[in-house]
Amino acid sequence: MAQEYNIEQLNHGRKVVDFMRWDKLAFIISGIATSMFTAIIGTRAIVNLVYGGKRINKLSI
Repeated sequence: MAQEYNIEQLNHGRKVVDFMRWDKLAFIISGIATSMFTAIIGTRAIVNLVYGGKRINKLSI
């Protein structure tokens, strides 16, 4: 015998799938933001260790 669904049950299923989709997107965005933050802070820390307190006349890039 086939399962019968009413409109509330179908809407609930749609909401769960929609939530999972946004949950993954939020996880991806927070991962990228965390990686960027770590890269920027790490680079600044290394530059500060190398050049910190020195008077720079010429900066070779």
